[in-house]
Amino acid sequence: MRTNLFAYRFLLIIFGLCAFNSAYALYLSSNSLVITAGNAVKVTVSEASDTVRVSSSNNSVATVSYASNAITIKAVKAGSATVTVKDEESTKTITLTVKAASYATLTVSPATIAVNVGASSNIAVANASGAVRVHSSDSTVATVSFTNNTAVVKGVKTGFATITITDSKTSKTVAVTVNTVAIPALTVSPSTIAINAGSTANISIANASGTLTVRSSDTSIATVSLSNTTAVVTGI
Repeated sequence: MRTNLFAYRFLLIIFGLCAFNSAYALYLSSNSLVITAGNAVKVTVSEASDTVRVSSSNNSVATVSYASNAITIKAVKAGSATVTVKDEESTKTITLTVKAASYATLTVSPATIAVNVGASSNIAVANASGAVRVHSSDSTVATVSFTNNTAVVKGVKTGFATITITDSKTSKTVAVTVNTVAIPALTVSPSTIAINAGSTANISIANASGTLTVRSSDTSIATVSLSNTTAVVTGI
């Protein structure tokens, strides 16, 4: 009889301990998460027994910390990790998938430009991430500067250059052709004149470059003077 009573009391103690442990079993508000890189989420912890410890299986994918009955998970980069949560009685895990953050990539327009020596042309820059840097492969051919989302290319001499535009994530290139400015040739009209002694005739001058000068090969027959862009010939 005493043996049965002892066994009965023992079972009551065992059941009581099991009920106590079950009542205080570690509980997590989530055991599986999908997070985008750069974001953070919190998982609530309840029914913990004494000290709670947390760890990440891959800190390069996600880091984890614990405070005030909450686990903070910060997604670092795309990948998978397991967060382990332990108290004095049990261990729980959270399966974590981190997705890559989507962002607009750097764009430049146009992708090729032609510019004359001494002139400039603009490249529009959009969706830049962080600071933007610009570089010319040959600054003796073309120089480049950047301001207000615009790369300004200036032609220096005839040739080819590549403009590289870089932000914190990527680089783009623009092919540049620098052309020589065509200079129109000097023209005069008419090319022949007939004039009486004491009379005058005009010669129109166009496309002059620099200072104009006029001269008669024989001033005893005809003289010439310049008025703006007109040569005035006087017959002698």
